[in-house]
Amino acid sequence: MSHLPPNSRPSGGFTLVELLTVMTIIGILAGLVLGTFAFAQEKGARSRAQAEISAMEAALESYKADNGEYPRGANSDGLNSTTTSNPSSSINSSRLLYQALSGDGTNALVTTGGTPSDGRVDPGSKQYMEFKPNQLITTGASAYYIIDPWGFSYGYSTINQRNLQTPIPPTPPAGFNPTFDLWSTGGQSANTTDAKAKWLKNW
Repeated sequence: MSHLPPNSRPSGGFTLVELLTVMTIIGILAGLVLGTFAFAQEKGARSRAQAEISAMEAALESYKADNGEYPRGANSDGLNSTTTSNPSSSINSSRLLYQALSGDGTNALVTTGGTPSDGRVDPGSKQYMEFKPNQLITTGASAYYIIDPWGFSYGYSTINQRNLQTPIPPTPPAGFNPTFDLWSTGGQSANTTDAKAKWLKNW
């Protein structure tokens, strides 16, 4: 009866080196999948934000055609897009924008349990744009404003409209467009050149 040498007998398990190799490969593949998923998510969010900005621009033009000017107020006139970086400073101007475009001057959304149910507004004022629940956020019982895909407030500034009515416009000029500035910070809140390069805007 023949016998196999001890070093040539079949093994029922894996060596430590083999296990480490397999774990390393799985880790690399998982990292690639997660990186691709995060990239796709970010790209989708940026595409959605750009589409929402374009839709609001069109709605603002319709508003101007009916009312003779773009919606304005102290909050939008006082917001300077050349210096503003933190999206929390845009909440009040975003609320003004929501009120004008939704036709909901009292913020009275149709709600279920105190939260937006389907984005509809109570009748009474003309509606220029319909907002979905995931485009709105509330800071109280019924004070809604428009948010971007990252959950931050959209910026809306009419500071140059205000400056056109002042005897001596500021130097350098505030804002970018003579009509209105509309932007998303793209999930950025830092006041740096790199952060502002990721903004999505209408200028």
